[in-house]
Amino acid sequence: MKTTTQLSCIIAALLLPRGAMAAATNLLVNPGFEEGTHSDAPPWGVGGWRGTLRATTAGSHSGRRCLMLEGGGDEGGINSAVRIVPIDPTGATKYLLSAWIKVPSGSGRGRVRWYFSDGSNGGQTTDMTSADWTYIDQGTDADGNPNEIKPSPGATHIIFRIYSYGGQPASFLDDCEMVPVPSGTPTYPGVTGTVKDQNGKPLAGAIVFLKSGQKAQEFASSSAVTDSRGNFTVCTTDDGTYSVVAWKQGYRLSEEKEVTIAAGAALAAFNPVLAKGGGGRNPAISTAARRTTFADIDVGRIDDPQFQLSYLFDGNTITTRY
Repeated sequence: MKTTTQLSCIIAALLLPRGAMAAATNLLVNPGFEEGTHSDAPPWGVGGWRGTLRATTAGSHSGRRCLMLEGGGDEGGINSAVRIVPIDPTGATKYLLSAWIKVPSGSGRGRVRWYFSDGSNGGQTTDMTSADWTYIDQGTDADGNPNEIKPSPGATHIIFRIYSYGGQPASFLDDCEMVPVPSGTPTYPGVTGTVKDQNGKPLAGAIVFLKSGQKAQEFASSSAVTDSRGNFTVCTTDDGTYSVVAWKQGYRLSEEKEVTIAAGAALAAFNPVLAKGGGGRNPAISTAARRTTFADIDVGRIDDPQFQLSYLFDGNTITTRY
């Protein structure tokens, strides 16, 4: 069991002062687009329907390559570069986002956007007044402090999205950063642990469901996906008594456990064992009575087409459209 203190120590180990170990604090992989063969830059992707991303040596803010964004997007903009990054779901961490962007015409606007896996999101626009590289970030509040980017309870991933708009044919992106810092607030109530198989082997990619009622896998209020070591932390908004259960494709549901959780208290422990069998489809979202979806439905339309990680295991796709 990881206590709140232990989690704080783990987080603190990752949050050295900026500059002390900059490479370790940046949560983005390949942030300067130096890695990759030819013109690719894994694991960056296109956010939207159209356009391309292409790593190029034609110019860069630092290093030998940058990313060229081409193709139409929304709001008269150029299509965006996107990364999906796991985050600390306990609320003990907030995030600083930044990048360098260049628009050859010297006009237009650069925009950094963020979306949490629960659908909450925000953004900041920076006017471009030069054809040189321009630093853009999440902006500041009325007191001059960085706009707060902190996950709401239960959010486990963030989409980091950058683009420019204003009728430009192309723009260039380099040296992106997503840096975690302590939030200074009590942790959310939640559950943590490790999912293993019957042989004691940690299971990556298992889903842990949390709900204030029995059969947590059905319409769970929060969920989390285990990492490569089978570890997870799932949080929610309110104190109380909850049910928690785990599942993975090709395995049966685990035994369900009732836990009592409270904000600021030690996270409850749940270390389930999954047995082989039970079919391939997620019983939490695949029933004869309803069609699976990855968005809230309002008056017959998709109202907020953001993704929920627990739904991606049944053939749904991720979208960053908003």
